[in-house]
Amino acid sequence: MLPPAIVQRMKTDPATSILYITDIGYYPKAYNHFRERETPIDQYVFIYCTEGRGWFSLDGQKHPVVPNQYFILPAGLPHAYGADEKEPWTIYWIHFGGTLAPLYCTHRTCRLTDIKPGMHSRISYRTELFEEIFRVLKMGYSLENLSYASSVFHHYLGSLRYLREYREAFSEHRPAGEEDPVNAAIHYMKENLGKKLTLAELADYTGYSLSLIHISEPTRR
Repeated sequence: MLPPAIVQRMKTDPATSILYITDIGYYPKAYNHFRERETPIDQYVFIYCTEGRGWFSLDGQKHPVVPNQYFILPAGLPHAYGADEKEPWTIYWIHFGGTLAPLYCTHRTCRLTDIKPGMHSRISYRTELFEEIFRVLKMGYSLENLSYASSVFHHYLGSLRYLREYREAFSEHRPAGEEDPVNAAIHYMKENLGKKLTLAELADYTGYSLSLIHISEPTRR
């Protein structure tokens, strides 16, 4: 949570006023997580669910949230959100503002959006961007740190807002042979770090029948 004085400084500085972060965090298995704001706040709320389940309520409608989905709650509107009681979500979350903030929360982009792992997905790289923003802000609130965090955050949101372009830019430079089943399976596992994947899921992703996949074991003598 950035101090109010720092937030005010970012609102007026040309380098950060277009897009700035006021709060940022990672919440694993968020048991009993619940927030309701009947009085609107002047920040946008970004939540990216990677595991478990949750929900959010906006304009009188409640929306379920599952893994690999994100949403942005617009500033100035009452809302509520929370974790599922039995399978609480794991989330990356950011509160933000700025003159360009509405670009990332139009009527179309504020809706619940899927970010599914795929052959050309770059989920792990996006996670590295989030962690870099977090680390930079932990280093201190110099203008240089704040400006850099703002720049990286713009890229982070852009990777979600322009998902097709973000993925296609990656696919254009993939070396030949990277799309064979073995490399595809490795990529899929990297995109799902921390999750327990089954052999059936890998088979389905690579397009192979489970009966054709064999696991060899060392010979015991």
